[in-house]
Amino acid sequence: ALPELPPLIDVSDEAAASSLSPLLILARLRQFQESRVVTYQAFDTAFRSYLEHLHDSVFQAMCSRITQHFAMCSAGVRSCEAALRLSDSESCIALADLIRSLQEGERDKLHLTVRYQLARVDEARRAADKAKARKLAARHHHHEHEHEADEDDHHNHHHHHGEAAEE
Repeated sequence: ALPELPPLIDVSDEAAASSLSPLLILARLRQFQESRVVTYQAFDTAFRSYLEHLHDSVFQAMCSRITQHFAMCSAGVRSCEAALRLSDSESCIALADLIRSLQEGERDKLHLTVRYQLARVDEARRAADKAKARKLAARHHHHEHEHEADEDDHHNHHHHHGEAAEE
C-alpha cells in the first residue's frame, strides 16, 4: 500500500504561496519527505517480492504507481522550494537552496536505487535460468536412464524367452 500524499501547494497562485509561513512550508516539506520514505519502503517490498517470483506485469504496475508517487513528492518538494524563493528573506532563500540540494540528492538516490535493482534483477534472472537449465538437464538425464532401463527390460525379456524356448 502506498502512502497518502499531502495536497500540493499551488505555487502558480503566488499570493497563496507567499502567505504561507516558512514554518508551514517546512512542515509540508517534512510531509513530502515522510511520504518519500514510505514510498521507498513500498518500492523495496515490491522489489523483494519481484526478485522472489519474477512476475514482470505485477512489478511493472507497482513501479508505475511508485513512479507517480515519487513524481508527486518531487513536485511537492519543488513547490516548497518555490514558495520559499518568493520571500525577500535571506534565510528563506538559504532554505530554498538547501531544499534544492535535498531534491538533487533524492534524484541521485533514486537513480542509484534503480541501477542497483537492475543489477539484482539480472543476477536473479541468471540464477533462475541456471536453475531451469539444471532441472532440464536432470529431467533429460532421468529420462535417458528410464530409456536405458526400458531397453534392459526389453533385452532381458527376450533373453528369458530364448531360454524358455530352448528347454
